[in-house]
Amino acid sequence: MAKNAISKTTTTTKAVAQIVKFDDMKGWGFEGLEQEDYATPRLKVLMALSPEITDETVPGAKPGMIYNSVTQELYDGTKGILVLPCGFAREYVEWSNLGTGTNAPVNVYPATSDILSQTTRDNMNKDRLENGNYIETCANHFLYVVNEGGQSSNGMLGDPALITLKSTAYKKSKKFNSLIRSVIPNNWPMFSGLFRVTTTKQKNDKGSWHSFDFSFERLLDQTEERDVDLFNAASSFALTVKKGEAKVSREEGDATKTDEATPF
Repeated sequence: MAKNAISKTTTTTKAVAQIVKFDDMKGWGFEGLEQEDYATPRLKVLMALSPEITDETVPGAKPGMIYNSVTQELYDGTKGILVLPCGFAREYVEWSNLGTGTNAPVNVYPATSDILSQTTRDNMNKDRLENGNYIETCANHFLYVVNEGGQSSNGMLGDPALITLKSTAYKKSKKFNSLIRSVIPNNWPMFSGLFRVTTTKQKNDKGSWHSFDFSFERLLDQTEERDVDLFNAASSFALTVKKGEAKVSREEGDATKTDEATPF
């Protein structure tokens, strides 16, 4: 460079990020949403022929795992998940034969309905109506799934969920209800006890499959801060269930072909 040459200097300007306080806009965009506008996540046992496995839509999915239909989370079926039961609802769902309808329920009847008295049991062990449709007895267990690692990414101690047991798996529902009733003190609410939900492999002469299993862990401790927080969180969901605001959503193809007790 010549002695008297002027060197060119480059000035770099750094952009300063504007600090935004997200808390100042808390709730924006959610104003029009009510409880009934949210889907209660379903928990189901994955089978060898579950679409999440055969279609490879859920990475890491294996038979016997527990799958969350909304968050797409997978849980080890052997370790299981810790839950607080928050409510129960039995209902009767009317289906048309697979391949003849829309894969959506024809009708849903409450537990007080006498619809079963209008059916006849066929050789496939289905309760048939005169119109050819069949009735499926469904047991809906509303649960608060505890995050055993502490708080989840959304700051919650857990999340609401639903397990539906039907067909031959309905027996597991009765056992779960009996277990809850036997360990929860009479003057305490259902969600004052922690239970473990796991999966077990079963088999018969038609094949093998996985199904839910339930066991009692312990009662909540009224002197422990985390237990009290769990109790309050579960009671909030239980109130939603009691009001009938925790709607049971049904996906297409939610008929018996995906039942937990069907061998695969």
